[in-house]
Amino acid sequence: MILKTDATPPHEWEGLTIRDFTAGQNTSSSVARIQVPPGARHVRAWSTRSDKFYYLISGQLHFLLDDDIHLLVEGDVGLVQQGHKFAYVNKTNIPVELLLLHTPAFEREAEQCAEHFFPEPMIYHIAKYKAWEQGLQNDCYQPAGFEAEGFIHCCEADQIEDVGNHYYRGEDDLVLLCIEPGAVQAPVRYEDLTGSGVFFPHVYGGLNIEAIQQVVTFKPNPDGTFSLPPEIGSKAKVEP
Repeated sequence: MILKTDATPPHEWEGLTIRDFTAGQNTSSSVARIQVPPGARHVRAWSTRSDKFYYLISGQLHFLLDDDIHLLVEGDVGLVQQGHKFAYVNKTNIPVELLLLHTPAFEREAEQCAEHFFPEPMIYHIAKYKAWEQGLQNDCYQPAGFEAEGFIHCCEADQIEDVGNHYYRGEDDLVLLCIEPGAVQAPVRYEDLTGSGVFFPHVYGGLNIEAIQQVVTFKPNPDGTFSLPPEIGSKAKVEP
């Protein structure tokens, strides 16, 4: 049997574009190709029938498996066994392509869906106020050191305190840039450049001002340490 890519029209579901190659076929397994646009999220779900094999063709995907979150990159496979819960989100601005194999074959009645686990993607950059002012004038923000490194360091909400305390302790001229990654014109990638096992988002180019959704004053505590601003606190955790 040959399954042609254009034999089955794609359908939209929860922001995903899904092409089920085996729809209507009497097969023991099923295979589908899924496009995950920037910012798209799959709700927490599980199957009472099938094991699911997610093969990442391209892009980066944050993937929840049971209670652990993993960053999948090109060539990785996420195996979700029958009855185990999963969810995923594309936190970058680069479309993701997935190949999904169900075994036994996909059966809609066996698929169980719950609530969203991942919040809508947002990343953050700690900026010097003067550099931010300069960026506003130029409609494009670049911090000191950008030319040498080639990217802008960012973080997620639950990483802000650690980054502030490690690199900016005691500094009182800072702001937090709240960035919608899907609106960033330069590529956004998650990387572990230190080998610590912790991945941070990086913007590989100047930051276009319209991608910045909010600017929050980032003042240190009396002892020079930083706490998460209340405006950001609600975004620091994923849903329980």
